[in-house]
Amino acid sequence: MAIIVEHMDTCNKYILLGTGYGVYKDTRESFFGGNLFPHIDKGDIPVVAVSDGNGMIKWLSSDSVRVLEIDGIKIESFVGIHTDGQDSHSQSEEMNETCPACSTNVSANARVCYSCGLTLIDDES
Repeated sequence: MAIIVEHMDTCNKYILLGTGYGVYKDTRESFFGGNLFPHIDKGDIPVVAVSDGNGMIKWLSSDSVRVLEIDGIKIESFVGIHTDGQDSHSQSEEMNETCPACSTNVSANARVCYSCGLTLIDDES
């Protein structure tokens, strides 16, 4: 499953490989409790692993990338996914058909069922 992302700062496109570069946990003895009550510091670094066209792996901040397409399907064509600026009422008006495979409500112009992945509109017609 290929996920194409765009780095918002540079507008470069990459293939998403994975997420979550690191989580750290640091433990040190407490003054009174020693190892029984240690001081624990922990955190995470929100980054994603991506690959450029030359196969070079890079780590980018997850806040600085956005998904463009999944398996060649533009992210805008997935119905039922909440986007900023849309209220749930306008989304529910848009969903007016049922997927024949999984009975999920989908938009009349949806190309793919977001639930089961069934192709609803064939590009050859």
